[in-house]
Formats: sequence, structure tokens, C-alpha cells
Amino acid sequence: MSTDIINQNLRNVIQICYEMLEIADRGDTYRQDSGCGAVYGRLRDAAYKIRRQAEHELLCHERGDTGHGSTMNNTQNKTVHKPQNLKGKKDE
Repeated sequence: MSTDIINQNLRNVIQICYEMLEIADRGDTYRQDSGCGAVYGRLRDAAYKIRRQAEHELLCHERGDTGHGSTMNNTQNKTVHKPQNLKGKKDE
């Protein structure tokens, strides 16, 4: 399979993770109980972990690392998600 296709699939995964984070943020804004909060928390955690791993794989491809199952230290490639303001107000 072409590296371009593989990398595009990884970029698609990263985009989906950003959508997962937006859903979690929106859900937390309008939730009514802690059970829903737990669901959104798990969704957010999964999105961060999956995104971090996909970003790591993209970096490996850019560096030419082709080994399978490359390990990633938990301190590598951490990025911070800045939630979008979902109510239409400007960020302060």
C-alpha cells in the first residue's frame, strides 16, 4: 500500500479524533447527570490517545521509520486540545 494512502488514512483518524473531542465538549455542556459525564470523559480520553498514536505514526513515516510496532513514550508528542467555543461566543 502506498505511503500516501496510509498517511491520508492517519490524517483522517486524527480528524475523527478532533470530532470526538468536540462531541465530548458539547455533551459535557448539556449533560444532566454524572453517567453521561463518564461517557464523555471516556470519549475524550480515547480521542487523545488515538490521536497521539496516529500523530506519532505520521512522524515516524516522515522520518523514514518503517518498523512495525514502534513504541511511543507517554511524554512524546503530547498536544493540547483547545476546545472550540460551541455557543458562538468569542474566546476570552
